[in-house]
Amino acid sequence: MNVFLEVPITVWYDDFVNNWSELKLAVTFDDMKLLLESDDLNKDQKYQLLSRDFNVWQGINQKEHLVWIGKKIIELNFSGQLKAPIAVVIRNLDNEEDLVKIIALQGRYLKETEIKNVINNKMSDAYKSCIENNGKKRELENNPSNLLFIGILKEKGIISSFKEDDDKIRVYQKRANA
Repeated sequence: MNVFLEVPITVWYDDFVNNWSELKLAVTFDDMKLLLESDDLNKDQKYQLLSRDFNVWQGINQKEHLVWIGKKIIELNFSGQLKAPIAVVIRNLDNEEDLVKIIALQGRYLKETEIKNVINNKMSDAYKSCIENNGKKRELENNPSNLLFIGILKEKGIISSFKEDDDKIRVYQKRANA
């Protein structure tokens, strides 16, 4: 694809996105990284790149690439369906704040068990305690990321309910027999 880089992106972007497979272009991770980091593309164009079934997304397997794409999803606030395997991307992130944000953005495309595994294996006790099935109430700091994250847990049936207060989110666990 590097031949395109000699011409401004805005000239060839639409043809590239709409015809890349017919043009038989082998799009690499480095190509996508250049495009997604470009100041010449707007957010919608970057969303389009993440949503399209480019060959590079299915073959992404290096930890540094998976971490980069996870951080890019968070930076762009991308909640559309990613064509890269999102569960694999999430398994390669280690920062709890990043995990909360990416599950908030991409959780609807994950299975309940995938979300629970991430929480149990990679997150602090504050988050783990929210998904215990003992019917108790837990509290998390009320911030936009936590609120979206807890909303995904409710949507997936992982928690019973939640209530938003000024400075905290009350999370109501499911009961053991629920």
